[in-house]
Amino acid sequence: MLKKILFLITILLYPSFVFSGEVSKLFNQGSYDAAFRTGYADALAGDPESSYIIGRIFIEGRGSGKEDINKGVEFLVSSAKSNYLKAAKFLGDNYYEGQFTSEDKSLALKYYEQAEKLGSKKVRKKVAQLRIDIYGAISKKSCVRYNKKDKKHYFKIADCISRNFLDGNASSYYLMAFDNGNINGYLKASQRMLKVKDIDLMPLVERIPDFKSKANKSQHQNFVNLIKRYGFDSSFCGKVKKKDRFSSEQKTDGNNAACALAAESGDNEASTIAYEWWKKGTNGFPRKVKYAENLLTKIENSEDVDIAKLLQKYESDPRLHFEKSMEFINTNEFNKSIVSKELKLQLELIAENKIEVFAKNYRDIADVLEYVNWEVIDSKILAKFYLFYKEKLRKENKLLRAPRVKDNIKKIPYNISFISTLSSLKGGAQLANQFLNTAIFNNCDALNYALKNRNALDLPYETIQEARDQSLNKCEFKDAKKSMKQLLTIAKRDLDSVKIFIEKKLSQRLPCNEYSEFLKYNRNDLDDFDIDYESLNDECSPFPVVAIKLATKLYENKFYDEAYGYALKGCDSEEHPTKSEGCDLLALMIIEGQTTQSDSMSYDEKMSEALVYLNIGHEKGDIKSSAYLHDVSDGFRIFSKYADADLAAEILPLLQESKTLPAKLQIRKKCFRQDPIKRVFNSCSKHCSWAKRTFKSKKTDPVSRHLLKPIFKDQACKAALKN
Repeated sequence: MLKKILFLITILLYPSFVFSGEVSKLFNQGSYDAAFRTGYADALAGDPESSYIIGRIFIEGRGSGKEDINKGVEFLVSSAKSNYLKAAKFLGDNYYEGQFTSEDKSLALKYYEQAEKLGSKKVRKKVAQLRIDIYGAISKKSCVRYNKKDKKHYFKIADCISRNFLDGNASSYYLMAFDNGNINGYLKASQRMLKVKDIDLMPLVERIPDFKSKANKSQHQNFVNLIKRYGFDSSFCGKVKKKDRFSSEQKTDGNNAACALAAESGDNEASTIAYEWWKKGTNGFPRKVKYAENLLTKIENSEDVDIAKLLQKYESDPRLHFEKSMEFINTNEFNKSIVSKELKLQLELIAENKIEVFAKNYRDIADVLEYVNWEVIDSKILAKFYLFYKEKLRKENKLLRAPRVKDNIKKIPYNISFISTLSSLKGGAQLANQFLNTAIFNNCDALNYALKNRNALDLPYETIQEARDQSLNKCEFKDAKKSMKQLLTIAKRDLDSVKIFIEKKLSQRLPCNEYSEFLKYNRNDLDDFDIDYESLNDECSPFPVVAIKLATKLYENKFYDEAYGYALKGCDSEEHPTKSEGCDLLALMIIEGQTTQSDSMSYDEKMSEALVYLNIGHEKGDIKSSAYLHDVSDGFRIFSKYADADLAAEILPLLQESKTLPAKLQIRKKCFRQDPIKRVFNSCSKHCSWAKRTFKSKKTDPVSRHLLKPIFKDQACKAALKN
């Protein structure tokens, strides 16, 4: 009874509700006109089902009514707005296919998404596809549609995660994509993981053998480039230590995965370490024997293989170590320099007379002696070997005396420890002496040692001298760095030890500074040196400092005309117009009439010419010329017409400031030029002793000696010096 009442109330309040299913029924039966009449009013009133049916009748042109797409779309949109599933689905299909209107993927997606929300499962794929078409495969809209358990989508899911459109570990999905056949997934994972070195890289590393078997050449090279770009090298492998050559390797902590990556990129040092892990399946690595063998083959065939590191792996087996060494040499001549250092293992065995441990015949021994690098052999071991070889081994077989062996034996380097050890061994002293006798001609250290210990060695000094003369241009000798003054000081007591260095300094391209020092400090006979003095004089005399020294030497030996020529060059040099040396000596020789040119001159002519040169020197700043000029001009006019009080007063401040002997001489001589009254109260006797000491000094120049003589004629000095 209650149900009947409720039904009547519903009919009265919502008369169309009872017949709402009727319009769909009529439409489905093909009664389009009846459906139109039944549902049109309800559609206008907003009934979603009726709107859907009327919309379809208009858009499809059903029944006797005209096709009206626009009206049909309006009714369908109205129905969809009321969340009517069929309308949303119909509109989605229409815009997707462009059946009644033009295609519009955005509207198609809009209505398909609505249909999906309203419960339609059929549109899910289309929603996913349209989102990809409109927003791209990797977008926030598209990414949420992927099933994380679907293997087909692993790569896209990884891309979505990498762009923060999904949560998760992108690298893991890239690797899962690789496991399911997508090689680029491995490269993508590598790009991400290799940037960060403090993460677990083993998931990437353990797949390397699989990646190499599947990747093409370009893909593998891309992987290698990534490893190198992010700086993976052998430094990640930790340090390998061994207690001795026969013990197993002990590796300090490192990043094993990073080390394996470096090995894959071609780092040979890393490869020699990672090889063991792959081969044995240790340190967290899967056992991949074939990959390990390929890694070792790659090391051995590599142009930049670390042969030394590789050979060290065979040191526990000296025979295998030797065979591998010879293989490397025979494969590539350029390997000799590396392998030769590693043959120290075999050389040590020879020195200890344990040859059978590595050698099968004398040819093996000869190979070691031909190629071994002596520089890496401990000097004590080398001394033992040298004695053993010279006294016994070379006599055993002609192969051990072959030119190729003897040539390398001659390359055994000199060092003090080798010589001293060899000398201390029974029967080794004579060998050490013979070795040194040869070494001094081609080894600078050996020659310096012989020079330093020449008195204690059983080597002729003439031989040592000959070796030094031949090695002058290639060896650095301690004495060669000394100045000319220092060398000449040594030459006074031991000429032979430095003679060659003095001669070398005077034979260089620009010798004039050295020649000037030589002329100044040499106390040996000039004939003691093998020097072309004539050439040096011609080359260096234009230098005033050299010219005056030559002039002084010649003057002291009374070769006045030659001295005059050099003094003239130094006084008024065309090559050095601002410098002057020797004008004072020139003036002295002219005044004294010591040259052929001045011998026939009158006193006034001599003085006039001498004053010309003294003024030249004075104007060019030569203090000795200024001092001599002061000596001539300082006096009483009544006694000399060349006295010039004004000029003397002008020069005096220069002399007072100077510390040179000529300047000091003029200052002291002023005491003797005082008028008689002043001299009564001012004794000059204190200058007399100084004048005497200065006159006798070998360092005093000829002009100063000449100017000192008047002091000794002074009555006060005669009395003082007599007492």
